[in-house]
Amino acid sequence: MVAGRGRKAVVSAGGRSETQPAWPRMLSEHLGSLIPATLAVGTMFRLAGVSRGSPISALAILRYSGTATVLIATATLVIFLGVAVSGLAAQLVLDSRGRRVPLWALLLPLLVNLTLAGTFVLMLTVVSTGVALLHGYAPPQVRERVRRPIVPFFDTTVPVATVICVVLIVLAGSTLVLSEAMWLPAEDVELANRDGLVGYVLARDGEQTVVLREEDRRVVYVDTDQIVARTLCQAAPDSFLQVPLPSLLGLAERPRYPRCPES
Repeated sequence: MVAGRGRKAVVSAGGRSETQPAWPRMLSEHLGSLIPATLAVGTMFRLAGVSRGSPISALAILRYSGTATVLIATATLVIFLGVAVSGLAAQLVLDSRGRRVPLWALLLPLLVNLTLAGTFVLMLTVVSTGVALLHGYAPPQVRERVRRPIVPFFDTTVPVATVICVVLIVLAGSTLVLSEAMWLPAEDVELANRDGLVGYVLARDGEQTVVLREEDRRVVYVDTDQIVARTLCQAAPDSFLQVPLPSLLGLAERPRYPRCPES
C-alpha cells in the first residue's frame, strides 16, 4: 500500500496495512537541532520582552549580561515548558510504534513542576498530563476520540492530542518568553548627587555602574563613587501564576522584600 506524503505505511499484527504519521520519527531524528534552535529563538524573544522592544536596550543587556547569562535565563523557562509537555510529547511519539509511556514517567513531570514551577506552568502540566493519560490509559472508546484526526495539515491530518500539545507550547511560550520580568533582582540605588533610581545592575567596576532602569527599561550609566547604598526590592507584586503552588498555599516560606519606591 502506498502511503500519502507525510505518512508511513506499516503492517499491523493482523496483517492489515495502515498508515501512520511520519512526524514522530522526523521529530526524534532532528531533536538535536531543535533544542538549540528553540533556545536561540527563545533568547531573542526574551531580550525583546525585557527591553520592551528597544534594540538599543536589548543589545546593551546582551553586552553587559553576557550571552551565557541570557541563555541560562531563557533555558530555565524552556526547561519548565519542556517538562510540562514532555509526557504528552513522548506519548505521541511512542503511539506511532504501538507503545505507551509508563505511568510513572507521565506523573514525574507533574511532580517536578508541582514543587518548582509557577502555578501557570503547573496548570499546563496538569492539562498535558491529563491528555497523555487519556491517550495511553483511557478505555478504548476514549482513546479513539483523543487520537482521532481532526485538523488537516498538507495531505494528512493531525490528532486531537497533537493539537493540544502545540497549543500548550504556544500559549506558555508567548506568555512567559515575552514577559517583561527581568532575571536579575530589582534594586533601589541611592545616589549622593541626585535622586536615586530603581533598576537592575548589569555591570559594575571602579568607575561606572550600568543599570537597566525599571520605569522605561533604558540603560543608564552611574558614577560608582556616587552610589550611597543599594537595596534589593520588589518592583512588582508577584503574580499567582509565577509563584510555585507550595508557596501560594503557604506550605513553604518565601523571602519578603520591600516594595521598590516609585521613580
